[in-house]
Amino acid sequence: MKASIRNRLLFLLCTSSLLIWLIIGGVSWWHTGHEVREMLDEELARTARLLAVITLHESEERDLDDFESDLRQDEYDGARIFQVWSDDDRLKIRGPGSPLFPLSDNRKEGYSNERFNGRRWRVYTLIMGDHDYLIQVADDYSDRIQSVRDFAINAMKPLLIIFPLLLLVWFGIDRGLAPLRWITREISERRPESLKPVQSTRVPREMTPLITEINELFLRLQDSLDRYSRFTADAAHELRTPLAGALTQAHVATHAESDQERDHALRQLMRSLNTLRRLVDQLLIMARIDPGWTDKKFTEVSLNSIAMAAISKVTPKALSKEVNVELQAEDEISVPGNEELMGLMLINLLDNAIRATPAGGLVRVRIGYEAKGPCLMVEDTGPGIPEQDMQRVFDRFYRRPGTPGSGAGIGLSIVRSIVDFHNADIQLANRQDRHGLSVMVTFPGGTSVS
Repeated sequence: MKASIRNRLLFLLCTSSLLIWLIIGGVSWWHTGHEVREMLDEELARTARLLAVITLHESEERDLDDFESDLRQDEYDGARIFQVWSDDDRLKIRGPGSPLFPLSDNRKEGYSNERFNGRRWRVYTLIMGDHDYLIQVADDYSDRIQSVRDFAINAMKPLLIIFPLLLLVWFGIDRGLAPLRWITREISERRPESLKPVQSTRVPREMTPLITEINELFLRLQDSLDRYSRFTADAAHELRTPLAGALTQAHVATHAESDQERDHALRQLMRSLNTLRRLVDQLLIMARIDPGWTDKKFTEVSLNSIAMAAISKVTPKALSKEVNVELQAEDEISVPGNEELMGLMLINLLDNAIRATPAGGLVRVRIGYEAKGPCLMVEDTGPGIPEQDMQRVFDRFYRRPGTPGSGAGIGLSIVRSIVDFHNADIQLANRQDRHGLSVMVTFPGGTSVS
């Protein structure tokens, strides 16, 4: 089951809010407890000093016994207990609830923690050196802990507002994700063939890049569908002619009345099947190098090696037409690319050039540098191409009227696709020095090895 963005956001916000609340609560509890303990210690010291003033006054009036008697008659019920000792260890004043023994054995002024009567006590000792009195005041620890707890709880109560705020956060997240639900519903309810752009007027600004990418994807898909629809229709049309020719020749061979007629029909059948095979191979190549369907795994490719390999493959055809093919290279030049596709590109260019060149003509492959970078040029001595057809020859299945041979008209289309695939540039021009066509492919970058 896929994780929900809403649930994930809510979980992260709740856990982070709870963690922050616990941290703030813990810090507040510790700080409040520390402040309250200091305040209670200060109260002990203040009580001791007040008791010192009273003791000094009563001793001067020689009325300490009456003072203690007054305390008991007033039924003092405070939680704090106290004692006043003389320098000869006589208990001069004992507050209600105080034991007969010293609250602390500490004879130095300051605080100490003691345990007696089964309870823990915080004791403050004050020494009146000028009058030889020792005053001890104590608080029950359980009362102090309860005071700390009450103060800390009161300090943390405002933090509890975070919990109702989480409900508002949940509502805000739910509302904030509403555009996502709208996009999901809008796309899921579409028919498969509907690739119209998604409207971005109902989504927040942060989601606009996502909608833009989705619409770009729809455009690319629509373009691919249109392209392959045209390709399929054109391919079906082009395959129909050689298939019909092959079937016709097979029928003639089957019903031939003589061996000579049968042999002629079989040779024609083989020619039709070879044409069909070449057409199918070219169609597969076009599908393979179509943009978006081929990974650009480039390596350093030597144009010189590509040229020599391509020339060796077309040499038999050139010899059969009595056409000379030569290579002219200045340096050893390498460019990044796909070696197999670049070889196929050059073979198609040479095949077209040989087909267009009359017997005794010349096809030359040149490798060198132009202003834009490394280039590969194929020149022939054929009739050239009219200016109005210079761009149309790259269209799929286009054959210029009067073109010799039995090609399907997709050789230059394959060349153009391979050139685009390599981010290269191709230019056609009729030669100025003589009759013929010049095709120049310029590649980006490249290295030269002398």
